[in-house]
Amino acid sequence: MEVTKPRLLIVGDSYFHKDPEFPDQHWSEMLPDYEIDNRAFPGNSTGMILHELISGLTLGPAAVVIGFTGTDRIEFKNTDPYINREWITSAFSHALNQDQKLLMTLYQSLTDPAWNIASVGWQIVGALHTLKSLNIPFVYSLSIFERMLEDHTNIEQSRMSRIVDQFSQFDKHKIDFNLATYPIELQTSSPLFHVPDPSWQQKFAAEVTTKLKTIDTPSINLL
Repeated sequence: MEVTKPRLLIVGDSYFHKDPEFPDQHWSEMLPDYEIDNRAFPGNSTGMILHELISGLTLGPAAVVIGFTGTDRIEFKNTDPYINREWITSAFSHALNQDQKLLMTLYQSLTDPAWNIASVGWQIVGALHTLKSLNIPFVYSLSIFERMLEDHTNIEQSRMSRIVDQFSQFDKHKIDFNLATYPIELQTSSPLFHVPDPSWQQKFAAEVTTKLKTIDTPSINLL
């Protein structure tokens, strides 16, 4: 009798997206205990990641891996016929039309980076509370967002301390190994997941597996 593997939903940006041109080299392809539903996409904004999370949850996954991203991605309706996607973000600057590029420039020059970080921080907190309330085993990586937190030392401490306190409630779910910390000068556009070092991919996959197995919840059944 064929045994069905538990479905693992993966959402995030390029670090969480496998590249078909580089088969079996991404961490999401190193999780043999699961049937993988990978909805991550390069350039995703936090809003897009949460949209894919909600869509994926409707199919009743056994567990979730979610990776978050930076604060500087603006969503646009896709007008590029070569990109098979309804929406794109400012990460695809080459695919934006002139009006979209103008809006991107204005947004990046006029908005407050500290407030953007706080805003995305609360979105992340909301997503983590939602997953916990649904009693779904999940692990997460702050990924690029964690790097941005470290880079912006001018953030008002009273504003961010409340968010950091919220994160502490989910310490057992956090993936400590961060792919976004791979040296920038060594990150690639091909493969699309940026980190070509197999040891990094293997280490991330190992922590995902370990963390999901140790989360105390009855709704997961690993083989």
